[in-house]
Amino acid sequence: MSDKGPVGGPTGGPVGAEQDEAGPVAVARHRTAPPERPSAVAEWRSEPASEASVRALSRRLADYTRHIENLNIAEYVELVRNPRRMFILNFISGIGRGFGIAVGFTLLGALVVLALQRLVMLNLPGIGGFIAEIVRIVQGNLRGP
Repeated sequence: MSDKGPVGGPTGGPVGAEQDEAGPVAVARHRTAPPERPSAVAEWRSEPASEASVRALSRRLADYTRHIENLNIAEYVELVRNPRRMFILNFISGIGRGFGIAVGFTLLGALVVLALQRLVMLNLPGIGGFIAEIVRIVQGNLRGP
């Protein structure tokens, strides 16, 4: 028989048990019980609701209802249930994004070419010839073959 007991501890006791001279002794960990607190149900049953608490609850419920209505959850659920409408809306938004990217890239490219032309006018040594060649290539492509 091994020195490990059937439970797996080094002396045959349960794993995590402490040992004294007499052998394995499990140390009991006593927890103190939390203080008794009456539950909300017990409080609700024990005393009638006051008019002020009913009004406050009604006000909070109205606020929550208004907040949920503002989230437009019903419209979203309707959109998800109608795949054709969802496809059309996504297609139109994709066209809009593509058009915006094309216009933005064109404007950005025009600004870059304009800035390069200004740098060529400054006639900076070393950079001027390189930039002039880039501007000539771009302008040649804009004019066509």
